[in-house]
Amino acid sequence: MNTVVHIGNRPVVLISEDSEDEIDIDTLCRIDHGNLYGEIVTVSALLNKVGIWKAEAEALYNRSKLKCDIYEANFRKDIRIEANKNQGKFKFGDDYIKLTEKSVDEAIYTDTEFQALKDDMIENQRMLNILDSWFWAINDKSKKLSSIVRPVSPEEFLSELVEAKVNTFLIKKGL
Repeated sequence: MNTVVHIGNRPVVLISEDSEDEIDIDTLCRIDHGNLYGEIVTVSALLNKVGIWKAEAEALYNRSKLKCDIYEANFRKDIRIEANKNQGKFKFGDDYIKLTEKSVDEAIYTDTEFQALKDDMIENQRMLNILDSWFWAINDKSKKLSSIVRPVSPEEFLSELVEAKVNTFLIKKGL
């Protein structure tokens, strides 16, 4: 992904290699004082990137939660239908037991398919929480950068900008 940012009338190209398998979160959340202007140029794009990843993780979590909820609703419905046909009892293991809220909960929570769906949902929620934490850390970094760096002219900004990899972006001056 390439992003062109104009500083004055001069373009700065931000090249992001989305194919990176490993990203050092501690490095991204830390401010590189040796290249503050590089940090300023890339932090918004990084915040956007993490925001998109967070949205994807949230969608994945919501889909897994929906699957789990649908499975549970269908499971409860099937148990109620069976109990209606068998004088208020449903088959649980090798026995028929009386239909109660507690017995239905026990049947659902011991079902291996439900457990797998629930486990998947929990893992997706964990990923969402990690990305949410990262999003707020990058947001905090952005605010700190805004308060650290004084306003400068585009020419001064460009002269202080160091061509390097910053916040997963490779900075190149000009085109």
